[in-house]
Amino acid sequence: MPRGQKTEIPIVLDAPTRTILAGWLRRSKTPMGLAKRAQALLLLDQGQPYAATARHVGLSERHVRKWASRFLAEGLAGLFHKRRPERMPEVAPKPRA
Repeated sequence: MPRGQKTEIPIVLDAPTRTILAGWLRRSKTPMGLAKRAQALLLLDQGQPYAATARHVGLSERHVRKWASRFLAEGLAGLFHKRRPERMPEVAPKPRA
C-alpha cells in the first residue's frame, strides 16, 4: 500500500436507513452539518471514494471517515453531535450572606 493511503471503510446501507437519510436531505429544517453527513453516507453507499465524497459534500476526508466510523459503531445516532462536557468554573461562586 502506498505511503499515506488509508484503507476504505465499506458503507452498506439497508433500505430503511437509506430512506431516513434521503428524508433528512429533503427536509428544509435539517441542520446543514447533519445533511452533509447524510449525503456523504449516501454517496459512500453508492461506492464513491472517500476523497471524492469529501470534495462533493464540502467536508475534509478525515471528517468523512470520522462520521462513517461513528455510523458503523452507533448507527444513525452516531451522526449527531455528542454533548460536550461543560467547563468547570475557575472561581467558586461566593456564598450568599
